[in-house]
Amino acid sequence: QPRGTAILRNYAHEIGIVNKQSGMYFQAATDSSNVEGNVVFNGARSGINFNDCFGTGSTVTKNVLFNLNRETADHGTFNAWDRLPFIPSKNETNRDVLSGNFALSNFNSYNGIDTDDDSAYFLMRDNVHLYGHFLKSDYSGHDIEYSGSLGVFTGPSNQYQPVPQNHTNSVHDCVQISATDGDVLFSLTAQTCAGTSHDFPTIRNVQVYSPLANATICEKTVATMAAAGNLTNVSTLPLARLTAASIVQSARHILAMP
Repeated sequence: QPRGTAILRNYAHEIGIVNKQSGMYFQAATDSSNVEGNVVFNGARSGINFNDCFGTGSTVTKNVLFNLNRETADHGTFNAWDRLPFIPSKNETNRDVLSGNFALSNFNSYNGIDTDDDSAYFLMRDNVHLYGHFLKSDYSGHDIEYSGSLGVFTGPSNQYQPVPQNHTNSVHDCVQISATDGDVLFSLTAQTCAGTSHDFPTIRNVQVYSPLANATICEKTVATMAAAGNLTNVSTLPLARLTAASIVQSARHILAMP
């Protein structure tokens, strides 16, 4: 089993000319990798792919990803799948971390950072997303946490199926900027929206900017969902309050750029 692999400061482009499912970096049954400081662009598929969540403790940090998924779809700039047991065991403090990355989800990277097929135990911290969706949970993927991140013209977070009890997903201390109103913060299952499920995500300390300051969840206003106890300190604000310069300044701050 590979352990402690370091993929550092590479400049990778024109990927997938022969092998269409390839990326700059692919790992399987791997533990404690460090993928840091890479610039990855012009690829047929995702730039970084975790084939499974067999190991733990891998970090993906300070990478720039763009112009990916030019020949495929249903994917993101980063992609993870999971169908294996956690060895060693994962939990809320022993997990994989993506931090300080800039992900431009153009071409067909509409899932943004794509945690697909029951991917679980990820911390997404201090990333900047341009386009694509925010958090993704598929086939009951759980314990995916978005913290301190900025989403610019992103789509909603998606939770497609219920998650195990006491293993909710979360978005907190984030700013999300949307070009549309409506369900732009979280897209949830009908069961979760009906309030009959234990799996409503943790959403707190989030600012959502949209044209009319009318972001909704489950087609209900933020105020209604907060009154029901589903949200904490979530504010909806008009997009006109922001300028291009202020958005760039926020992105540079999150990415620790001078």
